[in-house]
Amino acid sequence: MSSRDLRGSRPPPRALGHGPGHHGTLVAIATPVVLRFLAERADRKLGPIREAMGLPPGGDLARAVAELNGRLALPRTASELGYEARDPEELAEAAETSLFHATSALRPGRSELAAIIGDTLG
Repeated sequence: MSSRDLRGSRPPPRALGHGPGHHGTLVAIATPVVLRFLAERADRKLGPIREAMGLPPGGDLARAVAELNGRLALPRTASELGYEARDPEELAEAAETSLFHATSALRPGRSELAAIIGDTLG
């Protein structure tokens, strides 16, 4: 049974994963965006990551990861990889109902998912 069978006719929530970019590159692109989201909602949980990266308490973790991505010559957005613009709202709807999203400790709502997806797409 495919993941599509489990969700009915909805588009796959990992739609960005089926294009010109490697999964790991897409994760690297999305990480600063997601860290900004988390910093606004669960900042206290980010301390160990800041410490591991040598940042001071309260340091801008999203910026540090974005700068690391830049030093690694990774693209800043999925569109830089060749992804065509897609409707973030449509992708957010699929992501919101995904089994992958169901187990998240902090579940963004549809509008928050659309913002994350839109920022990742660029």
